[in-house]
Amino acid sequence: MQAPKKIFYKDENDPRKVLSLYKQHHDNNYDRIKEKIIKKAILQIQDKKWQNKDVLDIGCGGGIFTRFFLDLGSKVTAIDNSRAVIEANKMDNPEAFFVVGDASAKLEKKFDFIFAKDIIEHIQNDDYFLRNISEELSEGGYVLINTQNFFSFNYLVEKTYNIIIGNKGWMGWNPDHVRFYNYWLLKNKLLKNNFVPVRWFGSYYFPYRGFAHFLGRTGEHLEWRIFRIVEMLNLWGVWPFNILGWNIGVLARRQKQP
Repeated sequence: MQAPKKIFYKDENDPRKVLSLYKQHHDNNYDRIKEKIIKKAILQIQDKKWQNKDVLDIGCGGGIFTRFFLDLGSKVTAIDNSRAVIEANKMDNPEAFFVVGDASAKLEKKFDFIFAKDIIEHIQNDDYFLRNISEELSEGGYVLINTQNFFSFNYLVEKTYNIIIGNKGWMGWNPDHVRFYNYWLLKNKLLKNNFVPVRWFGSYYFPYRGFAHFLGRTGEHLEWRIFRIVEMLNLWGVWPFNILGWNIGVLARRQKQP
């Protein structure tokens, strides 16, 4: 019941092809909804003025959120481990400063906001990663982390399906993932590494991508009418929906030192 397999944009070396594939990869209801919710969650930080703030976009990809922060008036540093991806991002967002490097690379700079969507589940030493970004945040700065949640209906459905077909090593929608998270695990990790969670949010509460794949246009219709009701009613930030989505996100603030 997994989503249809696509050519992943990071498998290309031509920046123009990378950018085209990146945009195709995100041209679906699932990604549009997820991106919209993340942007809303970011903009709900009442005490954050974005003009001229320093933002670090980790694993920036083709630049959807690089552009979002630039449009807010922020100064954006975008980092990705693929040079072709960086060059692709640069084509649409030349105002940003770009770095080819690992997610845990140490940058000699302090940031007001660090954006890490779909990153932490790829990293072997997640404590090191969190300590590193804590050190790179200014006091009172924020980090946004979004990842896949094993305390969700989609995990239950897809994990069961993959066990049945013999794929016991299933790790979500990307074989490069090294672990799953949930609300309690991620909260404890953040507290351990000098962060205080301030807002939780989620998306994708019913596995409509798999059903749409099997049902074709009928599935796409059902996806719009029924399976997105939590997101459509803006309950994604309300307990318990904020911790039950396949995508679980958290905005956390770096604790001020005494």
